[in-house]
Amino acid sequence: MFGESTAEYFLNLSSLRQNTPAWYTHMRDNMKAVALWDALRQRSAQIMKEKETKPTDWKKLMREDHLHRISAIRQMFRSAQRNQAYTALLLQHRP
Repeated sequence: MFGESTAEYFLNLSSLRQNTPAWYTHMRDNMKAVALWDALRQRSAQIMKEKETKPTDWKKLMREDHLHRISAIRQMFRSAQRNQAYTALLLQHRP
């Protein structure tokens, strides 16, 4: 998503000293960052499929996110209309 250099930055943090799983260490050592992120995504999808778990309120969260975005777009539209009205008013009363 952010590119290989950003992935490398997060993968090589010196402040993180913790025990990592063997499969993660193996992948990190043998793959480039982009391939690693793809493999991690696939592994996460595999674990979710194996456990057959889904977020309980996934549709509700998606709807709330959608409504939040619509609200922001409406606010931007109203702001643009207000700015357009101010501009028209200033142009009418221009000396």
